[in-house]
Amino acid sequence: MKNKAGDQSIVRITNQKTIIEYLRKKGPTSKADLSKILKISKPTVAKNVEELILNNILYEFGEGLSSGGRKPLLIAFNEKYKYILSLEINVDYPMIALFDLNGKIIIKIKVQIDKKVKENDYFEKIYLEIDKLFKSQKIDEEKIGIISVSTPGIINEETGEIHANPQFSDWETINLSKELKKRFDKQVIVKNDISMAALGEKHYGIGKSYNNLIYISSTLGIGAGLILNEKLYEGIRNAAGEIGYFIEKENLETDDNLESLYSIPNIIRTIELGLKDNKDSILFDLTNEGEKEITLPMIVKSINSADKYTLKVVENAARAYAVAINNIAILLDLKCIIIGGALIDLGIAFLNKISEIINKKSPIEVKVFPSGLRENASLYGTYIIGNYYLTKNMIK
Repeated sequence: MKNKAGDQSIVRITNQKTIIEYLRKKGPTSKADLSKILKISKPTVAKNVEELILNNILYEFGEGLSSGGRKPLLIAFNEKYKYILSLEINVDYPMIALFDLNGKIIIKIKVQIDKKVKENDYFEKIYLEIDKLFKSQKIDEEKIGIISVSTPGIINEETGEIHANPQFSDWETINLSKELKKRFDKQVIVKNDISMAALGEKHYGIGKSYNNLIYISSTLGIGAGLILNEKLYEGIRNAAGEIGYFIEKENLETDDNLESLYSIPNIIRTIELGLKDNKDSILFDLTNEGEKEITLPMIVKSINSADKYTLKVVENAARAYAVAINNIAILLDLKCIIIGGALIDLGIAFLNKISEIINKKSPIEVKVFPSGLRENASLYGTYIIGNYYLTKNMIK
């Protein structure tokens, strides 16, 4: 009897998941059509739909069209059954987004925070903003199904610890999973931000038409996210994509690598070091003859003004990125390269130079695109990961 009961439970779970998956993809459908399309008997569909409505996972949408006779009652998936709380944790502007189960951003906020703040104060600020978000949307904390987080660094999924994250080098401990579970008592998933951006672009952005792609970004460091055979590839130690450590042969005897030379902060540093020898540059005036620090917006302005000095440094950076991208694309047979983060701000000339070099050297066609989702790329990636977990555990 136990085995029979167990088998019946498995069948029930399978049928309910099948019904939910269909309604999520296709929208409101009558029970009769669900039975016909899914090849599940009408009584079984009716019983399972009733249970799912009682659990608030499905709801009665309204009447459908009739071909003559009584109009059918349509059943729909309740996208507000649970919500996914997505966080992007970084020192510049942490972001918080609330997603419904159809992937719609209900609300998104950027948190203004002091870069030098310690971890306790940092999280208190995050918690305060989350509480405000819940109140503004009139959503009870119990409606949060999962907290899905992206952050720079290599994440140990067994311990929750984060490594190789220079943004939080002053913090005593970096364990976002443990910290957030302590406050919210929810399931927490923590993933690398660039990997999440790659996943977001694959499902909601530029990468929809590609089975294989790489997303490359630089804000402070340099990282890459890989999609291979339509799936996120993270590596056995979750360290896949750390391309900032790439070197060229002239760097063999030094500590230099792609990140130390051509991350956004180091591009700025290179421009600063050579500015005194390039006083005809527009940056010399923008920085009050070198008295002010150079900022990325200043560099963007000088690029848009066709400043020769700035364009030369940016072109050198583009060459270095092109070499790295070309080698990766050939190794993995990639068609799609997506550039994100602050690298996009370097402008179309930067992207065109990368494309020019790759298409000249690569024996295969490779397309280079700017990110379609921009700052939302990682948030959409965390939604996808969170949604996968919730869908898997929605029916028990």
